[in-house]
Amino acid sequence: MPDAAQSVGIDIRRVRYQALVASGFCAALGGLYLSMGYLSIFQANMTAGRGFIALAVIFLGNRNPIGALIAALIFGTASALGTRLGTMAIPPQFVEMIPPAVTIAALIIYNIRRRARINAAARRFQEQTAP
Repeated sequence: MPDAAQSVGIDIRRVRYQALVASGFCAALGGLYLSMGYLSIFQANMTAGRGFIALAVIFLGNRNPIGALIAALIFGTASALGTRLGTMAIPPQFVEMIPPAVTIAALIIYNIRRRARINAAARRFQEQTAP
């Protein structure tokens, strides 16, 4: 893909640096919201593994904006469910397990789907090359 962009005159290095600066700015805004709007003070370990969940969102969404949006909604729902269940008489350890458990389950489902697609593509290739 970078070769195609470069072939039409796009400066790849400049675009990559712009994307890096934009993503850093968005990460800074997220950290600002987390420390000021969500918790109102800075605390150690306040991200609580959200970065790993964000990586899972990217891969579960198949690096596609619509897929990432759907995956983020799933994880956001799991997090909200955990917050809602925290008000009930459920042990807090179980409530804290909900978002990571959903993340692990989603990644397992993603890996099963990916392997099925790879196997299907291999079968189609074998059928096409078989005499």
